Amino acid sequence: MSTLQVTNIQATGETASRAVSGVAASSVSVETNSTLGSFNLNISSVSDGGTGVLSVNMLVAFGGNIYNYGIGSSINGSGAGSTVRGANSSTTASLYSIRSYDSSNNAVDLSWQAHVFHGDLS
Repeated sequence: MSTLQVTNIQATGETASRAVSGVAASSVSVETNSTLGSFNLNISSVSDGGTGVLSVNMLVAFGGNIYNYGIGSSINGSGAGSTVRGANSSTTASLYSIRSYDSSNNAVDLSWQAHVFHGDLS
């Protein structure tokens, strides 16, 4: 059996800063490749960069341009899942570029997607 010991927990409100490592630093849900959904953390905006390209702008930047990214889910226009790829040369500490593809490796816009980002905030 494991023991969990906590010295102090303090809620300071809904801010992007946190004292715990391993907790998501940012998350986003997006509808139709440019409209923010209702579940967002540390996101200032998203923008449609063309077919299959989504740019996610962080409210508070990460400590550098290398951080972990995970996709929660994605749905293309026909209701099927799709392949989503993360970082490229456009990614910075405050902007993450996401590319979406169908099963034939063609760029596609998604009707809904959700993403989670982990890393140290600046």
